[in-house]
Amino acid sequence: MEDVFRFMVIRPAEVPASNVTIPLETTSDYQEGLQGCRLSNAAWPCMLENSKAYINSEAFVKDASKLNFRKQLKQFKKRLEELLGGVIEKPVTDRLEKLVKEVFEQDSTTVINKPEFQAIKQQVLDSIVAIYISPSDHYTSLEFLTETARLVNLIELISKREKELETVDGLKKVLTATLLLPPNIFPVRSDQIYPIGIGDLLLVKQQIVGYETGEISHIENILAKETKKRIFKHTLTTEKTELLETETTKETTNELQSTEKFELKAEVQNVLLEEHDVKTGLAVTAKFGTSVELKTNLDYAYKQSKTETQKLANTFAKDVTTRAITKVIERVKQQQTSRVTEVFDDTNEHGFDNTSNSEHVVGIYQWINKIYEMQVFNYGKRLLFDITIPEPAAFLRDAVRAKQEARKKVEAPDPFSLVHNLLSENPAEEHFFGKYVEKYGASGVEPPPKRFETVSKSFSGATTSEELGTGNLTASDLLNIPIGYELRQITVKATFNRKPKADPKDDQTAPRMIIYVGSKGFSNPKVNGEWTQSIDQTVLLTAANDLEMINASSVAISMGGTKVLDYSFNIVLNCERRKETFEKWQLNTHSAILKAYQQKLGDYEEAVSTEKFEQDRDLLGPLGGNPEFNRQIERRELKRSFLAILTGRDLVDKGFNDIKENTPPPKFPRVNIDDRKRLKDDDAYIRFFEQAFEWEHIMYFFYPYFWGRSSTWYEKLIGDNPDPLFANFLNAGSARLVVPVRPSFNEDIQYFLMTGEIWKGGNVPDVSDKRYLPITEEIKETTGAPGIEKPVGDSWQNRVPTSLVMVRSKATLPKWKRKDPNGWKWEPEI
Repeated sequence: MEDVFRFMVIRPAEVPASNVTIPLETTSDYQEGLQGCRLSNAAWPCMLENSKAYINSEAFVKDASKLNFRKQLKQFKKRLEELLGGVIEKPVTDRLEKLVKEVFEQDSTTVINKPEFQAIKQQVLDSIVAIYISPSDHYTSLEFLTETARLVNLIELISKREKELETVDGLKKVLTATLLLPPNIFPVRSDQIYPIGIGDLLLVKQQIVGYETGEISHIENILAKETKKRIFKHTLTTEKTELLETETTKETTNELQSTEKFELKAEVQNVLLEEHDVKTGLAVTAKFGTSVELKTNLDYAYKQSKTETQKLANTFAKDVTTRAITKVIERVKQQQTSRVTEVFDDTNEHGFDNTSNSEHVVGIYQWINKIYEMQVFNYGKRLLFDITIPEPAAFLRDAVRAKQEARKKVEAPDPFSLVHNLLSENPAEEHFFGKYVEKYGASGVEPPPKRFETVSKSFSGATTSEELGTGNLTASDLLNIPIGYELRQITVKATFNRKPKADPKDDQTAPRMIIYVGSKGFSNPKVNGEWTQSIDQTVLLTAANDLEMINASSVAISMGGTKVLDYSFNIVLNCERRKETFEKWQLNTHSAILKAYQQKLGDYEEAVSTEKFEQDRDLLGPLGGNPEFNRQIERRELKRSFLAILTGRDLVDKGFNDIKENTPPPKFPRVNIDDRKRLKDDDAYIRFFEQAFEWEHIMYFFYPYFWGRSSTWYEKLIGDNPDPLFANFLNAGSARLVVPVRPSFNEDIQYFLMTGEIWKGGNVPDVSDKRYLPITEEIKETTGAPGIEKPVGDSWQNRVPTSLVMVRSKATLPKWKRKDPNGWKWEPEI
């Protein structure tokens, strides 16, 4: 049998008759002092102080044996028990009066008018009030004082010949009369909530008792000699193809030069080693759902080394020079297309074969309904609280939000909108490219091309012995300008020795050398009337006069010498980076940085999407799964809010501090046994509120979002959850909550409502106390174990449709007939 739903039948509490109650109000100085405390600003501390003072005074009943009339009252109680155990002759009032005379040797009127008797009545009533206000500051038995108050009250009622005492049942009611606290001594708590009345806790349970056929779901007709077949097939097809394409283009240019010469060959081999060293230290830390942290150090260094090797040989040679220029272009194209090919066939074949039958066949399918037996059970009367709780899910929503904020926030990369031609190669400038490389983690970035490049070559030669008297010396070559650069300056340095009999002062026989670099000529000058034997000249090219040479891809070198015995000269071409070369580098670098930025942006958007998924999962995952788990969350949050409203004290402010931790970490949390009194007080406080209410029987209803803070309306209006009831909880503006009090804790709750303190007469109730709740009972109640519930009224049946079908045994249409002509019960007619 399973629970279906709970409900309460609420009614006001019945007002007890005056003759079965005992007012505890007296005209003593003690109670007058309590009335004075009621009007003070610190009413409860004042009442505690007065009660403690009274408990320590002689008026308080500390020793029952010293109480006046103690012996007679004890004997009177014993005789009453004997009387109730036998047969009491009528009228009962006369028999009770006779009993008073036998015990006190006086009639009841005389006994109650004695000053000593009235004095013990006041002592007992005041002592009960004092114990009620300050239960932990005494050692007197409250049960004894209550018993004495009831016996005194009985004697007074006997003297008044109360009608209630005419029957045995009436006598029993008087002996269990309720003690009423003085109404004029306790402060009026305007902030306190109170029970709304008494309710009968009713629970509807159901038990499945069977199944029955319902309406027709489908009719299958198969004609005579017919075969009918149905085949259901499901096919899923996907494909996956990966394509990796690499394209390499190699371009080779060969240039052939032939030079015939007679020379004393001095070969100078120049090896120019240029190293571009870009050192990029890149450390990447990536965490799921967070931004990527980059630590990049970009060091740019240019290294150039020159190695010169000289070889001397007497040769007659024909120089054949082959210059090969190779240009390699590699293009990698990668394309990946996901096409997963998976064929899944799900074939379901269903058929009818009526070929051997000469009659038609009709199959009638009917729905199947479940039949449940329903019964209302009464769990007894309960004292009920009915309150409205604002925004019951507020704390839960904030807890989820705090969990989300605790994650490292995903930060969007700074937008990269810089125009490519603003990128700078200078670290001192604002848009230095290295700053963006580090910021976005760009890879494949080449260092900027050097602003200036130098091309140089050395030449040397000598006249052979056979040529001493005749011929001139010549030399030629071709120097290539680096790609992306233009020629801006030419420097020529040369030295030579003259032939014998060459006169440097005679213009006809003087040694002469002229070197042409492109269209620029350089020759040895005449100084002080004498031709020098050296050249040291530099020429700057200008766009106005030398544009063709500036834009040339190579420069021809030629030398002619007259009366020259041997020579050596060096050509240096200073080249400057072209504007378009730098712009090309800017464009490539900009593309690499932009690609890195777009990758970061994509990672950010993916992280945001992931974070959004995790946020949704927080509400739809652990808080939106099993409905039973959701009900536990709802009850827990409603319980916490109810306790805050009832006690007027937030549990945060209660300051539970029973765990001690080490500082610094590891904290090693453990029970704080250094403060055992606090542990004991917290134990009593927790157990009281956990056990005083039947939390397993609470009922609640959620009101719409607009009964809450307007600042939360938008969030709650569009909130959703797969569990509709849980969605109502999350988006509720307020909730109505009905909480029943456990019957054995009614008096304790009333005490709390009047004083604001939990009952600490015996601290945590003893196992023999009716207020003690064994832990086994707590477990049973949370699991729905049967208790003292009683069935209410007649049970009834409930039919629930299912998705099941069944074929009728007959090929006839179903009918239903009324089971009771005077009622509304029907049953199928086969």
